[in-house]
Amino acid sequence: MNYSMPYILHNLLAIDIRSLVAVLFWGNLVAASLVFAFLRLTGFSRSYNHTRYYLAGKIFQASAFLLLFSRGCVPDVLSVNAGNTFLFIGFHLEARCALQVIHADDPAVRRICTGITACCALLFNIGELLHPGDPAFRVVVASLCVFLTLLVPTERLLRVPQVSRFTRAVGVFYLVFLAMLLPRAASALWTPFGLLSNTVVQSTTFLSLVLLLIFSLAAYLFLLKEESDTALFMLATTDPLTGLPNKRAFLAAAQRAFTLHAQTDAPLAVIAFELDDYKTINDTWGQNFGELFLKSFATALKRTTRHTGILGRYGDGEFLAVLPGTDANTARRSGEQVLACLRKIFLEQQSGFIVTASGGVIAGIPRGGGSLEEDIRRANQALYIAQTTGGNRITQWRQA
Repeated sequence: MNYSMPYILHNLLAIDIRSLVAVLFWGNLVAASLVFAFLRLTGFSRSYNHTRYYLAGKIFQASAFLLLFSRGCVPDVLSVNAGNTFLFIGFHLEARCALQVIHADDPAVRRICTGITACCALLFNIGELLHPGDPAFRVVVASLCVFLTLLVPTERLLRVPQVSRFTRAVGVFYLVFLAMLLPRAASALWTPFGLLSNTVVQSTTFLSLVLLLIFSLAAYLFLLKEESDTALFMLATTDPLTGLPNKRAFLAAAQRAFTLHAQTDAPLAVIAFELDDYKTINDTWGQNFGELFLKSFATALKRTTRHTGILGRYGDGEFLAVLPGTDANTARRSGEQVLACLRKIFLEQQSGFIVTASGGVIAGIPRGGGSLEEDIRRANQALYIAQTTGGNRITQWRQA
């Protein structure tokens, strides 16, 4: 008996095609079920856009492989025509999901992919009409159509910069699958029809599709877990109304900056802001108006100090900014720019209404024995002076 390595390898790859099709049906069904269960259990819907493409793609692929498995039991128009058409659509939807994940689903790429899939489905069905019952022609056209459907997404997965290694690996698996489609098409032309379904090339192609299904499912679940963790982190550290870091997240980042500047003898400024008459405005004009006031100030703060400062919502109408490497005069000018930007933004949204805020500044090189809490207290003292002397101004803290 021949126990040589080529013989063993040949038998490992010569798997019954019908069995592989059944595995692909159940595999795609399980993949859709697992992703759906993950979303239900976590209550995570942030990635709804690309998830709906993934689920729809898997459902179309599962339907396609069920129809292909049923060949001989149902009319060819269902098992062959509808089955392969569903397969093209399923691959297209899964590719759309991959493109959205890597932020490469721009309108031009979307039109190209959709056009290729539509042309492939049309070409295959016309081919079946012109060459009914021709297995070689069917395999050639189906292989080339799947190749074209996945070509652009594979190229994007491999070439788009700044994607994770896991995502890049999915692109490599797509490339391996595409590489198997060409010899599959060639073997259909060179192999007698009766032996076509038992060729090693055919089995290897479907086996690579099974491996791609397993790996892409693992990659997608990993991606959903990453996005879920990010969403939970944002929920724990971000003020939902303004989008700024909440008090806890702000203090953690500000403390790191304070410690660093104390070690390097670099200047650091702290500005405490409070919306003038916020409680009165909120009580008089309603909560929606008050929220607009808060969001307008947060927008002004981000526009003027986003690239230089550590920002946070500190209280109901209170905000803090820590400006690393900033002296007192520069910090005061930055605070005044924030107030001017607030008035402009609010007037654009609520014509005729003028709202103001005040700020207190303390700046200098953090010294031994000092603390961030002490600087915040002093900034608030300067803020109090600004509010009690008319408001709508920035006051610098000075040693009494």
